[in-house]
Amino acid sequence: MRQSSGGKGAIWVRYPALAAKRIADSRRITVGWVSARVQLLQPRLLQCYRCMELGHVLRSCINPADRSGAC
Repeated sequence: MRQSSGGKGAIWVRYPALAAKRIADSRRITVGWVSARVQLLQPRLLQCYRCMELGHVLRSCINPADRSGAC
């Protein structure tokens, strides 16, 4: 859990899409004795760390350019 300056915490949880949608529609989830607010994160774009292009990952990269040492 990541703590914020106000003493509250934040956590990321990965769920299957249908389950995540149902939970987000309810806006709150009970964890133990605490009711927590829920919000969906925007999907992240895939980025290849070999050629640095968006839309694919290293395993499926066919670009001849290797920019992995540029960082």
